[in-house]
Amino acid sequence: MSSTTIRGLNRDEWLTRDEIAGLMGRTEDTVRRLQRDNALRTRSGENGKVLLQLGDLIDLGKIS
Repeated sequence: MSSTTIRGLNRDEWLTRDEIAGLMGRTEDTVRRLQRDNALRTRSGENGKVLLQLGDLIDLGKIS
């Protein structure tokens, strides 16, 4: 995959649900549903926050 950048972010970056929600203009609950319904990969970040990879949301067409 290419190293596409979205709003200055690399598609390989791991972001919190809150950050993803902000990029999508949606709520964290929407991000949780997308994560669950599409079995998206996650990681644990600082303070136990769930991280998702930006590229996964790009591939789903949720962020452009």
